[in-house]
Amino acid sequence: MPSDLEGLCPYAPSANVLTIIHQMRERGLKEPVTMQLITTAGVAEGNASRTIQALRFLKLVDEEGYHTPTFRLLENAPSDEYPEVLGRILTDAYKNVFMVLDPATASDEKLENAFRYYQPKAQRQRMISLFKGLCREAGLITGGSEMTKRSRNVSSNKTTIPLNSRKQSVTERITPQIPEDGPPVPSKINRHYQDGISQEYTLLLNLLQQLPTGEEKHWTKTRREKWLQAVTANVDLLIEVKEEGHQGNTVSQSDMPHAVGDEKIVMQN
Repeated sequence: MPSDLEGLCPYAPSANVLTIIHQMRERGLKEPVTMQLITTAGVAEGNASRTIQALRFLKLVDEEGYHTPTFRLLENAPSDEYPEVLGRILTDAYKNVFMVLDPATASDEKLENAFRYYQPKAQRQRMISLFKGLCREAGLITGGSEMTKRSRNVSSNKTTIPLNSRKQSVTERITPQIPEDGPPVPSKINRHYQDGISQEYTLLLNLLQQLPTGEEKHWTKTRREKWLQAVTANVDLLIEVKEEGHQGNTVSQSDMPHAVGDEKIVMQN
C-alpha cells in the first residue's frame, strides 16, 4: 500500500457516532454541529471532539459543522434502505480499507494491516473498533449493533396493538409529511417503476417521486435546491467518476462520465 494513503482516521466510540446518526434520523439535529450540541445529545464531553471528527471523516458534516447532502440522504433513507446507504458512505470514507479486505470475513491481522497506514498509530485498535461498529450497523458484518437491536425492539413493541383497540387496514401505512421548504423525503417505490432497474438505484427513484405533480407543478427555490443536492449526493455515492477515455473520438457507454455541477453529461446515441 503506497505511503501517500496515510492520513488521519477517527477513533471515537461507535456508540457515540451512532447516537448522533440516530438522533438525526429520528428527531433531527441542529446546525452547526458543535461540541456543546454533541454533549447535549448524550455523548460524553471527553468524546465530543472525537465524534465530530468521525462525522467529518464520513462526510456527514463539513468543516464548519453544517450538514452535508450525504447526511440529509442518510437522514431521509427509509428504514429498509438505511443500512445500504450507510454501507455506501462507509465504502467511500474507508475506501483504502475496502480495497484490501471484506469486513465480513477479515481476520484481526488483516484489519491491523489495513489500518497500519492511518494516524494516530497509538489509536489503531480504537479505529478498528469504530470501523467494525459502523459496519455492523450497515449490515456489512453479521450480528448488528446493540443500538439497532434496541431500536428494533422498541419499534416492535410500538406496533403491537390489541385486536379490539382499533381496526387497521393491511395496506395502511404512515405517509411522511414533507415541509414546504424541507428536504425531500424518500418514499416507498411502486413495483411498476422497479422493473428492470437495479436495486442500488432505488433511492434515485424515491427522489424522483418527490417531484411536484398535478396540473400546476411548483415548489419553492429552497426545496428545489435541497432536492438537487440530494440527487447529487446519491449519484456521487452510486457512481464513480472516471477520466474520459482518449481512444479515438468515441466514448463507450460504460465509460461516460457522470458529471455534476457545471459540467455537462456526455450523451451518445
